[in-house]
Amino acid sequence: MLSKRWVILVICLLIGFNVDAQDSTISVPLGGNGWVSKNAKAKITDKGLANWVDGKDTVSIYVRPEAAGSLTIALKLLVPDGSSKIIVILDKTVLTKTIANHDTAVVDFGRVLIKSSGYMQIKLIGVSKTGKEFAVVPALILSGPALAKGAAYVKNNQGNYYYWGHRGPSVHLNYKLPDEVKSTAEWFYNEVTVPVGNDVLGSYFMADGFTGGYFGMQVNSPAERHILFSIWSPFTTDDPKKIPDSLKIILLKKKVIPYMPASLAVKALAGKAI
Repeated sequence: MLSKRWVILVICLLIGFNVDAQDSTISVPLGGNGWVSKNAKAKITDKGLANWVDGKDTVSIYVRPEAAGSLTIALKLLVPDGSSKIIVILDKTVLTKTIANHDTAVVDFGRVLIKSSGYMQIKLIGVSKTGKEFAVVPALILSGPALAKGAAYVKNNQGNYYYWGHRGPSVHLNYKLPDEVKSTAEWFYNEVTVPVGNDVLGSYFMADGFTGGYFGMQVNSPAERHILFSIWSPFTTDDPKKIPDSLKIILLKKKVIPYMPASLAVKALAGKAI
């Protein structure tokens, strides 16, 4: 009986090491995945979090693990001078660390349990400091079984990806143009219907988009909507005078519609049988 127990124990240990061997580690750059609270003194640049001098500032980092499991949270950072007490918050878990390294290092804050895949918000808050800045933070370092299936985040700045990551996610539907109409098509038509309650502030709903322009609706404020469109020449240049006449965009017709706030437009439509 004793030998059997030892066999079972050895098997369990091997399974445990096997899981740890499959752990992944990712570096989430704050330059493309971090935001600071409104009116914050801290700044997010391509290099990460800087000028973190005010304890009222909250830094938020978003990343999406694709699996459940434990997750170790660490920060790549340095404290320019003195020491700083920093807390990391994920849901109801609060991890606290006092840091005094004046050279860039990876500091482990602790481990949390991720119950399911999905986007999560990790907050950084400065509690106290003896120097001018809490810390300079280039990246969030995550590791553990929760990353076994990967994670979604803005990975680098090639092609200005940090810009696209900060401006918000987007979804594009593409249509393949039939070969028989590639040289004969003169116009195309599309419609977009936004369900009630889905017109989130700042959203842009593109009805028509192509290599030479776009057309759609933008939510500018709770009571304001704009119709936006843009057409540009297929000729590549920064000098409009160099565009050949055959490739210039020419206005054929226009109609000026008086501006009407969205609230008045809704009332006007409500009074008509449509």
